[in-house]
Amino acid sequence: MTLEELVPCDSSKMQAVSEAVERVLVAAQRQDRLTVGVYESAKLMNV
Repeated sequence: MTLEELVPCDSSKMQAVSEAVERVLVAAQRQDRLTVGVYESAKLMNV
């Protein structure tokens, strides 16, 4: 069972969340503040 199956949400909310996560990850990467685990997770999420 996945989070999507447990918590219903609409695609517009998920798009907003996706964009926010992407902005945070890009900012962290530019400041050399990403750890390997976070970076690898972001790659898996296709961010």
